[in-house]
Amino acid sequence: MLFLSKIFNAAHIFVVEGFATIYHVLPASIQWLYRRTVSQNISYYPLQVTTGKTTAYAYLYLHGQLQVRDQKVAPVLFTHGDHGHPFSTLHLANLAEKTTTSPVFSLYIPRAHDRSILEENSQLMNLAIDKMEDLVKKGGGTFTGIRGVGHSIGSIFLAERQFVHQDNRIKGLFAVGGRLNVPKGDKSCDKILKPFVRKIFTAIERNPKRTLVQIVPEQDWNSSRQAMMVRPNLNCHIVPGMHLSGLYKDATSKLFVQYLNTVS
Repeated sequence: MLFLSKIFNAAHIFVVEGFATIYHVLPASIQWLYRRTVSQNISYYPLQVTTGKTTAYAYLYLHGQLQVRDQKVAPVLFTHGDHGHPFSTLHLANLAEKTTTSPVFSLYIPRAHDRSILEENSQLMNLAIDKMEDLVKKGGGTFTGIRGVGHSIGSIFLAERQFVHQDNRIKGLFAVGGRLNVPKGDKSCDKILKPFVRKIFTAIERNPKRTLVQIVPEQDWNSSRQAMMVRPNLNCHIVPGMHLSGLYKDATSKLFVQYLNTVS
């Protein structure tokens, strides 16, 4: 019976997440390609970090035009999950463009899944914020910090920068399906990522005033609820769906708009 239950659960995940990929992710990838190559509505800036013989790359994408002269702005920054791409959160980026007058950026880290370069990827996050700050200042605006939005590992990288490094330029984090703790007995987190995440959780406990909104898909197969609900009594919301499909629920979009209107 246990074996059959595992097969059923795996099939359920495959169907639900597969549907989300076909219905949401694939159309978003086409829209992204059109905006990058045809309308040229999305531009990018390459980033690179080299530590010894290790080099990590990333690309910071700007959605639309940077019009910030004589304005105080808090850009919105999206980061994707393992083996992901910014087009997976394009629907939220489009919503951000309609909701806020601040610039909207997405960070693409091709090797976000590579556990051997966790520290380098964290430094790429820092470089991305540096670049956004520089672009705003060169555009004649006043940079007041960023509003972070992360999915899965993207939440981890943003939280590590926000809490462990106490980067005050990150005004808040909207974490969707983000594993920000490794509870005792949790065997779903790999050995390399585990100490990295536990350091983040300790830093979160020490910095209760820093803004963190936790979006927890009720059927998430990647992380346990306890791992995602690091502040269960504060800005913690359970939404329908799984690890990927939870991104596309109306509840997630509504909470995202609330986040943008609250953190400015």
